[in-house]
Amino acid sequence: MKKMPFLVIVPHGGTTIPEELAEYPQVDDFDIFFDSDACANLIFDFDNEVLACLQTSISRLFVDLDRSFMEVPPASLDGIIKKATSRGKPIFLGEEFPDD
Repeated sequence: MKKMPFLVIVPHGGTTIPEELAEYPQVDDFDIFFDSDACANLIFDFDNEVLACLQTSISRLFVDLDRSFMEVPPASLDGIIKKATSRGKPIFLGEEFPDD
């Protein structure tokens, strides 16, 4: 079967914490699930039908692939790495937010 000429991008389907940040967050599995597009990686898994399908297993709280690298404070409230969940819960303890 010939693949369709589409690129499918699923930026918010992941629920894992990157290894480099695993010791810092204070969010739990529910917080990560709540801020993901639940099951998006399964729903939009067209890998066998389209030319390319880009998705990640990493939670958008830790790396938001739908953000420009230029979206950084103070121009944006949060950037590629979030400081709080969509419900306002801090993601990192105290001043442990990753530096530039």
